[in-house]
Amino acid sequence: MISVVVADADELARAGICSILRASGTVDVVADTESGRRAVELARRYRPDVLITDMPTTEWDGIETTRRLNRELPTTKVVILTSVATEDDIYRSFDSGASGFLKKEFSSRKLIDAVSAVASGSAFLSPAITRCVIDSFLRVDRGRTRAAREQIDRLTAREREVLAHLVHGLGNAEIARLLFVSEGAVKGHVSHILTKLGCANRVQAAIIAHDSAAFPAPVARDVLVPVRMPVAS
Repeated sequence: MISVVVADADELARAGICSILRASGTVDVVADTESGRRAVELARRYRPDVLITDMPTTEWDGIETTRRLNRELPTTKVVILTSVATEDDIYRSFDSGASGFLKKEFSSRKLIDAVSAVASGSAFLSPAITRCVIDSFLRVDRGRTRAAREQIDRLTAREREVLAHLVHGLGNAEIARLLFVSEGAVKGHVSHILTKLGCANRVQAAIIAHDSAAFPAPVARDVLVPVRMPVAS
Protein backbone atom coordinates (compact mmCIF):
# COMPACT_ATOMS: atom_id res chain seq x y z
CA MET A 1 0.00 0.00 0.00
CA ILE A 2 1.12 3.52 -0.79
CA SER A 3 0.81 5.79 2.26
CA VAL A 4 -0.46 9.30 1.57
CA VAL A 5 -1.10 12.55 3.43
CA VAL A 6 -3.58 14.97 1.81
CA ALA A 7 -3.55 18.75 2.30
CA ASP A 8 -6.33 20.89 0.82
CA ALA A 9 -7.98 23.99 2.26
CA ASP A 10 -11.31 23.05 0.62
CA GLU A 11 -12.92 20.53 2.98
CA LEU A 12 -15.20 19.03 0.33
CA ALA A 13 -12.39 18.69 -2.19
CA ARG A 14 -10.16 17.12 0.45
CA ALA A 15 -12.86 14.62 1.37
CA GLY A 16 -13.32 13.74 -2.29
CA ILE A 17 -9.61 13.19 -2.84
CA CYS A 18 -9.37 10.98 0.24
CA SER A 19 -12.43 8.98 -0.86
CA ILE A 20 -10.99 8.35 -4.33
CA LEU A 21 -7.66 7.21 -2.95
CA ARG A 22 -9.13 4.93 -0.30
CA ALA A 23 -11.45 3.33 -2.85
CA SER A 24 -8.47 2.42 -5.06
CA GLY A 25 -7.40 -0.43 -2.78
CA THR A 26 -3.74 0.53 -3.32
CA VAL A 27 -3.53 3.74 -1.29
CA ASP A 28 -3.68 4.26 2.47
CA VAL A 29 -4.60 7.85 3.40
CA VAL A 30 -2.92 8.13 6.80
CA ALA A 31 -3.95 11.74 7.49
CA ASP A 32 -5.46 14.85 5.95
CA THR A 33 -5.42 18.55 6.79
CA GLU A 34 -6.25 22.01 5.45
CA SER A 35 -2.86 23.43 6.46
CA GLY A 36 0.47 23.27 4.71
CA ARG A 37 2.30 23.61 8.00
CA ARG A 38 0.22 20.82 9.52
CA ALA A 39 0.86 18.67 6.45
CA VAL A 40 4.61 18.81 7.08
CA GLU A 41 4.05 17.96 10.76
CA LEU A 42 1.91 14.97 9.75
CA ALA A 43 4.56 13.89 7.25
CA ARG A 44 7.17 13.94 10.01
CA ARG A 45 4.92 11.70 12.11
CA TYR A 46 3.75 9.22 9.47
CA ARG A 47 6.61 9.31 6.92
CA PRO A 48 4.20 8.84 3.99
CA ASP A 49 5.29 7.79 0.52
CA VAL A 50 3.39 10.70 -1.01
CA LEU A 51 2.03 14.07 0.06
CA ILE A 52 -0.77 15.52 -2.05
CA THR A 53 -1.17 19.25 -1.56
CA ASP A 54 -3.38 21.84 -3.15
CA MET A 55 -1.58 24.95 -4.39
CA PRO A 56 -3.53 27.22 -1.99
CA THR A 57 -3.52 25.81 1.54
CA THR A 58 -3.72 27.67 4.83
CA GLU A 59 -0.51 28.93 6.49
CA TRP A 60 1.84 27.74 3.70
CA ASP A 61 0.96 27.34 0.03
CA GLY A 62 1.72 24.15 -1.87
CA ILE A 63 5.11 25.36 -3.06
CA GLU A 64 6.33 26.39 0.39
CA THR A 65 5.00 23.13 1.82
CA THR A 66 6.86 21.18 -0.86
CA ARG A 67 10.08 23.10 -0.32
CA ARG A 68 10.07 22.46 3.41
CA LEU A 69 9.08 18.82 3.05
CA ASN A 70 11.72 18.17 0.40
CA ARG A 71 14.34 19.62 2.74
CA GLU A 72 13.25 17.54 5.75
CA LEU A 73 11.86 14.35 4.17
CA PRO A 74 13.21 13.98 0.62
CA THR A 75 11.91 10.40 0.40
CA THR A 76 8.32 11.66 0.59
CA LYS A 77 7.24 12.59 -2.93
CA VAL A 78 4.88 15.50 -3.55
CA VAL A 79 2.00 15.91 -5.99
CA ILE A 80 0.70 19.47 -6.26
CA LEU A 81 -2.91 20.09 -7.26
CA THR A 82 -4.23 23.32 -8.70
CA SER A 83 -7.34 24.71 -10.31
CA VAL A 84 -5.41 27.10 -12.55
CA ALA A 85 -1.90 26.25 -13.75
CA THR A 86 0.41 29.04 -14.89
CA GLU A 87 3.88 28.48 -16.33
CA ASP A 88 5.37 30.09 -13.24
CA ASP A 89 3.38 27.80 -10.94
CA ILE A 90 4.64 24.73 -12.80
CA TYR A 91 8.23 25.89 -12.78
CA ARG A 92 8.23 26.86 -9.11
CA SER A 93 6.49 23.61 -8.14
CA PHE A 94 9.19 21.43 -9.64
CA ASP A 95 11.95 23.77 -8.56
CA SER A 96 10.74 23.32 -4.98
CA GLY A 97 11.03 19.52 -5.35
CA ALA A 98 7.56 18.39 -6.45
CA SER A 99 7.33 15.12 -8.38
CA GLY A 100 3.88 15.65 -9.87
CA PHE A 101 1.59 18.45 -10.97
CA LEU A 102 -2.10 17.86 -11.63
CA LYS A 103 -4.99 20.14 -12.53
CA LYS A 104 -8.07 19.65 -10.42
CA GLU A 105 -10.30 18.43 -13.25
CA PHE A 106 -8.48 15.09 -13.02
CA SER A 107 -10.34 11.80 -13.19
CA SER A 108 -10.14 9.29 -10.35
CA ARG A 109 -7.84 7.15 -12.50
CA LYS A 110 -5.46 10.05 -13.19
CA LEU A 111 -5.14 10.87 -9.49
CA ILE A 112 -4.32 7.26 -8.65
CA ASP A 113 -1.90 7.07 -11.59
CA ALA A 114 -0.15 10.22 -10.35
CA VAL A 115 0.26 8.83 -6.84
CA SER A 116 1.53 5.47 -8.16
CA ALA A 117 3.95 7.15 -10.56
CA VAL A 118 5.62 9.47 -8.06
CA ALA A 119 5.71 6.76 -5.37
CA SER A 120 7.69 4.57 -7.79
CA GLY A 121 10.18 7.34 -8.51
CA SER A 122 8.76 8.77 -11.73
CA ALA A 123 7.42 12.26 -12.35
CA PHE A 124 3.86 13.02 -13.40
CA LEU A 125 2.21 15.76 -15.40
CA SER A 126 -1.40 15.59 -16.49
CA PRO A 127 -1.95 15.83 -20.26
CA ALA A 128 -3.90 19.06 -19.69
CA ILE A 129 -0.70 20.94 -18.90
CA THR A 130 1.96 18.87 -20.70
CA ARG A 131 1.62 20.85 -23.92
CA CYS A 132 1.94 24.12 -22.05
CA VAL A 133 5.11 22.87 -20.39
CA ILE A 134 6.70 21.68 -23.62
CA ASP A 135 5.88 24.85 -25.53
CA SER A 136 7.16 27.07 -22.76
CA PHE A 137 10.34 25.29 -21.78
CA LEU A 138 11.68 24.38 -25.22
CA ARG A 139 12.55 28.02 -25.76
CA VAL A 140 16.29 28.21 -26.20
CA ASP A 141 18.50 30.17 -23.83
CA ARG A 142 22.08 29.98 -25.12
CA GLY A 143 23.71 30.75 -21.79
CA ARG A 144 21.56 28.17 -20.06
CA THR A 145 22.30 25.64 -22.79
CA ARG A 146 26.05 26.16 -22.48
CA ALA A 147 25.95 25.77 -18.68
CA ALA A 148 23.80 22.65 -18.96
CA ARG A 149 26.17 21.06 -21.48
CA GLU A 150 29.09 21.66 -19.14
CA GLN A 151 27.17 19.79 -16.44
CA ILE A 152 26.26 16.94 -18.79
CA ASP A 153 29.94 16.57 -19.73
CA ARG A 154 30.61 15.43 -16.16
CA LEU A 155 28.64 12.23 -16.81
CA THR A 156 30.01 8.97 -18.14
CA ALA A 157 28.67 7.56 -21.41
CA ARG A 158 26.49 5.08 -19.51
CA GLU A 159 25.14 7.80 -17.22
CA ARG A 160 24.18 9.91 -20.25
CA GLU A 161 22.44 6.85 -21.69
CA VAL A 162 20.45 6.40 -18.48
CA LEU A 163 19.66 10.14 -18.39
CA ALA A 164 18.31 9.99 -21.94
CA HIS A 165 15.75 7.39 -20.83
CA LEU A 166 15.04 9.23 -17.59
CA VAL A 167 14.13 12.33 -19.61
CA HIS A 168 11.35 10.34 -21.26
CA GLY A 169 9.82 9.48 -17.91
CA LEU A 170 10.98 5.86 -17.68
CA GLY A 171 11.34 4.21 -14.29
CA ASN A 172 14.34 2.21 -13.16
CA ALA A 173 12.82 -1.14 -14.17
CA GLU A 174 12.03 0.08 -17.69
CA ILE A 175 15.51 1.53 -18.15
CA ALA A 176 17.09 -1.68 -16.88
CA ARG A 177 15.18 -3.73 -19.47
CA LEU A 178 16.23 -1.41 -22.30
CA LEU A 179 19.89 -1.39 -21.29
CA PHE A 180 20.03 -5.09 -20.33
CA VAL A 181 21.35 -4.34 -16.85
CA SER A 182 19.98 -4.86 -13.36
CA GLU A 183 17.54 -2.47 -11.77
CA GLY A 184 20.07 -1.97 -8.98
CA ALA A 185 22.67 -0.87 -11.51
CA VAL A 186 20.26 1.69 -12.94
CA LYS A 187 19.46 2.96 -9.45
CA GLY A 188 23.17 3.44 -8.88
CA HIS A 189 23.59 5.33 -12.13
CA VAL A 190 20.63 7.59 -11.31
CA SER A 191 22.15 8.35 -7.92
CA HIS A 192 25.47 9.27 -9.55
CA ILE A 193 23.69 11.44 -12.12
CA LEU A 194 21.85 13.39 -9.44
CA THR A 195 25.05 13.86 -7.44
CA LYS A 196 27.14 15.01 -10.40
CA LEU A 197 24.47 17.40 -11.64
CA GLY A 198 23.74 18.73 -8.15
CA CYS A 199 20.07 17.75 -8.41
CA ALA A 200 17.62 16.80 -5.69
CA ASN A 201 15.45 14.72 -7.99
CA ARG A 202 14.85 13.31 -11.48
CA VAL A 203 12.86 16.28 -12.68
CA GLN A 204 15.70 18.69 -12.02
CA ALA A 205 18.10 16.34 -13.87
CA ALA A 206 15.67 16.23 -16.79
CA ILE A 207 15.60 20.03 -16.90
CA ILE A 208 19.37 20.18 -17.23
CA ALA A 209 19.23 17.47 -19.91
CA HIS A 210 16.70 19.47 -21.92
CA ASP A 211 18.56 22.73 -21.38
CA SER A 212 21.65 21.10 -22.87
CA ALA A 213 19.74 20.44 -26.13
CA ALA A 214 21.60 17.12 -26.25
CA PHE A 215 18.51 14.97 -25.75
CA PRO A 216 15.35 14.73 -27.88
CA ALA A 217 12.19 16.21 -26.39
CA PRO A 218 9.77 13.64 -24.94
CA VAL A 219 6.44 12.91 -26.54
CA ALA A 220 3.49 14.13 -24.46
CA ARG A 221 2.26 11.35 -22.18
CA ASP A 222 0.56 10.98 -18.85
CA VAL A 223 3.60 9.97 -16.84
CA LEU A 224 6.32 12.33 -17.91
CA VAL A 225 9.48 13.95 -16.72
CA PRO A 226 8.61 17.43 -17.99
CA VAL A 227 10.62 19.73 -20.16
CA ARG A 228 12.98 22.26 -18.61
CA MET A 229 11.54 22.53 -15.18
CA PRO A 230 13.39 22.63 -12.03
CA VAL A 231 12.87 12.89 -7.86
CA ALA A 232 15.43 10.84 -6.24
CA SER A 233 16.23 7.35 -7.32
